[in-house]
Amino acid sequence: MIHYDSNTERAEPKQDWMRDAAAADPQYWERNTQIFMGNQQAFKANIEIAKQRFNQTGGVFMFHFY
Repeated sequence: MIHYDSNTERAEPKQDWMRDAAAADPQYWERNTQIFMGNQQAFKANIEIAKQRFNQTGGVFMFHFY
């Protein structure tokens, strides 16, 4: 329902009804963008820790999120 684009660093609605529902709260997208940006930074830090712990200092490291 919400997509965070790490290239543009913006949260965006993926469904029209989500855009309409958030219209009542003008700060909804900015607030969620900030949350996603924080999550992205934490995720990057956690991946670096995992790479070090599993001796994956180079190459491709894949993380599957379900």
